[in-house]
Amino acid sequence: MEALDCILNRRSATALVGPPPTDAELDLILQAGASAPDHRVLRPWRFIVIRGDNRAIFARALAGALAELEPEVDSEALRRQEAKAGRAPLLVVLIAKIRPNHRTPRWEQFASAAAAGQNICLAAKALGYDAAWRSTRLAGASSLRQVLDMQPEDDLLGWIEIGHQTPDKQPPPRPPLDLEGLASELTPEGLMPWRRGDRDTKPRPQPLSLGGKASLGIANLADGRCG
Repeated sequence: MEALDCILNRRSATALVGPPPTDAELDLILQAGASAPDHRVLRPWRFIVIRGDNRAIFARALAGALAELEPEVDSEALRRQEAKAGRAPLLVVLIAKIRPNHRTPRWEQFASAAAAGQNICLAAKALGYDAAWRSTRLAGASSLRQVLDMQPEDDLLGWIEIGHQTPDKQPPPRPPLDLEGLASELTPEGLMPWRRGDRDTKPRPQPLSLGGKASLGIANLADGRCG
């Protein structure tokens, strides 16, 4: 699938069935996740694959986390929480591994981990699968963090469900998006709302040429790099 088609047509899946990605496909999906922009190459993420019968382990962990945070919860709520682990044939848990005292700001590390999650969703789509990124309110439960071997500075960013969307619950196509109000352009008169028009017919400005060794890579002059 072409990259732009993959990005523009991606929708969060609502009901997923097997078969899941093969090991070779899953390796590609995880490689795509690990190719996210990453300032100073910190790799501020971790992926945990959960599939097959091992989803039952995660199901029990989710129910235990809910019981930990809400001791008065009823059995039906626990059952619903357990069921979340079985909504797809394969899950990829996404953990942000933040280095709190590193010179790379926390927000950049979070952004990198989030970009890794998006890459996983897009790679699954490119390989013919559907995906949905699920959040959770149980991220602070110590029992869940223990099962996932999380350190105190780690943050649980949810998990990505991967499989095939059932034909009877296909999400509608993404409607065309009006960028006015969401995007603007800096001009001598200030910020101007982005509008489609005759921009593509106007001459494009030529990139600034620094000449000599400087043209070999501005990134090498910077304090750090974006991988």
